[in-house]
Amino acid sequence: MEERETMGRRIAALRRQAGLTQEQVAERLGVTAQAVSKWENDVSCPDISLLPGLAELLGVSTDELLGVRPVEPRVVVVDTDKSRRAEDGEKQRDSAGWNRTWDIGLRGGVFWGLLIALIGAAVLLDRFGLWPLAGKPTLWGIVWPAALLGLGVAWTCRRFSLFSLALALLGLYYLLFNLGAVTYVLTWDILWPAALVLIGLSILLDQFFPRLMARRGIGASFS
Repeated sequence: MEERETMGRRIAALRRQAGLTQEQVAERLGVTAQAVSKWENDVSCPDISLLPGLAELLGVSTDELLGVRPVEPRVVVVDTDKSRRAEDGEKQRDSAGWNRTWDIGLRGGVFWGLLIALIGAAVLLDRFGLWPLAGKPTLWGIVWPAALLGLGVAWTCRRFSLFSLALALLGLYYLLFNLGAVTYVLTWDILWPAALVLIGLSILLDQFFPRLMARRGIGASFS
């Protein structure tokens, strides 16, 4: 079994390597040879104030004298190109997400802006007697279908759903109907069953294909 190296054994080994006797060490440090002998036999330890001088005399550092092994620095090699690529990829993902959000908001804002401008223009034309279809449809007959159309389109651009698409189509139908472009009359006997069908399909799409809808950025719910 390998014996554990003590401080006394270390002092004795270093003293022999330096070619010094116990008396010479004692004389240099201002202590007795008996004190040096006690150190080497682990009967006592050198005073802490003597450690720097003893280490210098034996040709080692204080840490080596105390048996403290120096910690070797570890060199960590960093692949700067890989780190830069990862950082650039993260920035691109953040930028792409921000751009998608901005595009959706921009499209919704454009539709709302066009809708508001259309309503304002209709009001001005009506006030100045320039409404070209005066008496055919009323101003309100143009405004509320246009508002319904704009609302449906804005919701569809923000998050696609069957409900928002149906809302846009309903607004378009009433707008064209009031302008005399279509003559087919939608009654409540047709509208409310169609609304139930759309609501049911929206719920089924959310329940059975949530991952597909999320992956494509499509939602089928009313939110």
